[in-house]
Amino acid sequence: YWYNHGSEVPGDVAKSIVSNLERQGDTVGSAVQKVSDMGLGSTLADSGPAAQGMAVKLAAQYPEVGPQMAQNLTQRTEQLGPRMNAAVEAAAGPDVNAPQMMAQLKATTAANGKANYDAAFANPAKVDVNPVVAKIDSEIFPTAAAGTTPDPISAALQDARGYIAGPNFGNGSIEALHRAQDVIDDMASSAFRSGDSAKARALWGVRSTLLNQMDTANPAYAAARAQYASDKAIENAFENGRSIFAPKSDGQVYDPDLLESRLSAMSQPEKDAFQLGTRKALADTMGQARTDAAGVQAKLANDSGYAVQKLRQVIGDAPTDQLLQELDNQAAMQATNRVVLGNSKTAMASAADADIPTATPLGAAAHGGGHLAGAYIGSRLGELAGGYFGHPELGEAIGLGASAGMHKVANAINASREASAALARSGVANVLTAPMRQNVIDALMSYERGLPDLAAIRQGAKVAARAIAPTALQTGYRLISAPQQPVQP
Repeated sequence: YWYNHGSEVPGDVAKSIVSNLERQGDTVGSAVQKVSDMGLGSTLADSGPAAQGMAVKLAAQYPEVGPQMAQNLTQRTEQLGPRMNAAVEAAAGPDVNAPQMMAQLKATTAANGKANYDAAFANPAKVDVNPVVAKIDSEIFPTAAAGTTPDPISAALQDARGYIAGPNFGNGSIEALHRAQDVIDDMASSAFRSGDSAKARALWGVRSTLLNQMDTANPAYAAARAQYASDKAIENAFENGRSIFAPKSDGQVYDPDLLESRLSAMSQPEKDAFQLGTRKALADTMGQARTDAAGVQAKLANDSGYAVQKLRQVIGDAPTDQLLQELDNQAAMQATNRVVLGNSKTAMASAADADIPTATPLGAAAHGGGHLAGAYIGSRLGELAGGYFGHPELGEAIGLGASAGMHKVANAINASREASAALARSGVANVLTAPMRQNVIDALMSYERGLPDLAAIRQGAKVAARAIAPTALQTGYRLISAPQQPVQP
């Protein structure tokens, strides 16, 4: 075992692992890098379909390694919850007590708002509302064409016009118009909640135009409005944030455009409340990923990817990408656990057959009680002996007759080989499903680096075998059972 000197990974285990990784296009280094990128709890079985397939095969067909693999994979599930919590905190900040934070936000906003609005209302500057009234008049459908009763949207716009165009038409008081915009906002919100989104959009358009006029005439009012929100507005923003992943909101498709329009109309306290609600939505949604990461991935991918796009609008691209990567990692690990712990016999497992250490019996045990040709048994035993020293090709040098002693030797070798194969399977199972350790990685890489040299040595052994074969046949060496001694020529 020249390529295994000083390592913890037996040569047959290293051979199985390296061969298996080649099936999925990996070297030891690239597979280990995948495992490292996946983070805490990941194992070599998560690195690709071939490694996962061999783990499935071992668990399904070799009961002696099943408990060992189950213990390894079950232990790591305890790490997935804390990992997801850490990912959410990195993306959206630490978790908080929402009711407590909301109460603090309301109190701070109310205190700041009173002082700022008092200063704005003290400004005697008047607001030109002519552009607002003109907008309303352009959108009211003429009664003569529609009948004597205005349509619902026109009627709502007419009510809004009445709040704005009072006795001092064209020179509105900032305080009076502040109350007017508040009433119009309530009208629009009520229409929105009832599913009448067309009326809501028309009223919000009027309010937006009015607020622009008020901000222009009184910069102190603009500053106050940017820093203030009513208790109700803060609560609404929080609930909207908690519903960020919903496909619909108040009867409308909750797409990124609707979210953008809502965010643009929010004051800073409302945005803070919305962010807090989003943080709670993330905690709720990602909490499901601890047991069903793939299900959460599917949920976020639905609705044309709106859920992910909205998340990017609120927390940014980089945090969103990190969160999605963690979902990918956990989905891969959970898939491995599911198929291995469930002993699923899938088609992908069949390709791993050649990589799993097994022991093919020699002699009568392998041939229904018949006798093997002496040359064949001699060759196979010679191959085993040569294999012990890393040179199975030396078996080509031996082609001798069979004897009763050969069967005793074959039986002993069969028992030894099966024990060795069972031990090797246990080693492969552990390397696949236990957390990667540096000494194991080093051993696998050492074996992989030695493969070209091993091929050269085997080629040399073949040359030597062909050279000595005629002499061996002529001298008539015979393999017999102990305690007899080899017969000298």
